[in-house]
Amino acid sequence: QVRNTVLINAELRILKCVVQGVPVDISANHVGGACSFAFLDYIDRVIGSNHLFKRTILLVKCWCAYESHTLGSGSGLMATYAVECMILCVFFLF
Repeated sequence: QVRNTVLINAELRILKCVVQGVPVDISANHVGGACSFAFLDYIDRVIGSNHLFKRTILLVKCWCAYESHTLGSGSGLMATYAVECMILCVFFLF
């Protein structure tokens, strides 16, 4: 079930919708997003430990979104990539 479909017609077009209660952003023809995903996937493989890096990103992003309400660059809050970069820094500090 897909609902609340909105097309953001900006420099990078984004289709925002809710799929079975989960907010989803879809973009196309954007090399930067694919490169970011490839980079974070590579870091996850380097760290190993049963996808510890990806699981940490999910945990922190959920906390930021639902508990501290600090996630959401569209409303002047932190971007998800900023959170991912901060987690990466913490991993490499320890």
